Amino acid sequence: MKEKSPPTIYFNVAWMDEYRGITDSDIPLDGGSWTDKHEVCNFMPIDGKCYGYVQPPNSETINITRIGASEDADYIDSVTVVWSARARGGKTVVVGLYRNARVHRRRQKLPYSPHHQQSGFSLVDYFAECNEEDAFLLSHKRRTHFIPRGKNAMGQSLIWYGESETGAVESLKIAALLQEYITEKHQSNTDSLIMECGDTTAGSFDRDQQEIEEDVQNILTSDLSNSEKANLVRARLGQGKFRKQVMQVWRNSCAVTGCQIPAMLRASHIKPWRDCETTAERLSADNGLMLTANLDALFDRGLISFDAKGLMLISPEISDMDRERLGLQHARLTVAPSQWQERYLAYHRQVFGFSN
Repeated sequence: MKEKSPPTIYFNVAWMDEYRGITDSDIPLDGGSWTDKHEVCNFMPIDGKCYGYVQPPNSETINITRIGASEDADYIDSVTVVWSARARGGKTVVVGLYRNARVHRRRQKLPYSPHHQQSGFSLVDYFAECNEEDAFLLSHKRRTHFIPRGKNAMGQSLIWYGESETGAVESLKIAALLQEYITEKHQSNTDSLIMECGDTTAGSFDRDQQEIEEDVQNILTSDLSNSEKANLVRARLGQGKFRKQVMQVWRNSCAVTGCQIPAMLRASHIKPWRDCETTAERLSADNGLMLTANLDALFDRGLISFDAKGLMLISPEISDMDRERLGLQHARLTVAPSQWQERYLAYHRQVFGFSN
């Protein structure tokens, strides 16, 4: 059986560049008085979501029954929302899309609101919402898809339900466009993460860089969401949320020397990345030590470790002279490891042949 296409609804709003609040360089055009326009924040991420507003004909409700909701439903899910606006040339074009959106019948209120930068006007109303990663704002050069106007198409109303034959054809075009934008956005995210990988591993031994890049590629080709992929890639690189949490645990300083120069510090996994069994282990701050670059290199290769009390254990491969040069004699963690950190340290000691 052919899978049913998601319902599509068209919302016509004022023209803006970013839809992230009104600024001196970005004000709504061809939309009437801006003080009545809550749509100026339609693509402003708020706690991982975007909230969109359009002005309904009666100002209070949207007839979501016309796109498949039951008569008594308050909202409908899995909707493709097409945001359009009148371009400077007079044509109505697609300026953005929401995928897998929830569209409400009645006006909703944000728990708190972004504020207009010039007047402090509170922008709290919305009718549609989606996850941030499902919101696609088009650049000027991509705003080339025209929305049909007139009979059986977008009329004077700012909402078109696309129920006509014209609407059915348009929904197929929109589905193709959305897939194109999804692919481009995914490739852009992938490219930026790969670049981040290259930048972060620059200067590493070739073997280490190859292993990291292989791990990154495995993440990028997995079935995880884009946000999960980003978190894992950055954790693999000792960056992002993982680094921030490890920094907090070790009070923004090296766990051994107390050095507080951010450029010198690395968020190092205690239990090696490839040995972690779950995403939770890979992202856990308890599985991390904040170390200066030289100590991170030694720890990552198993040339040093730490016992249950935090005393540094040193491989016999490091000569007495190098121990002195590196300041390893009598070194220890600035804070004794917690019971959770010790579980990971015990694993590190076992893997690299230190006595427990």
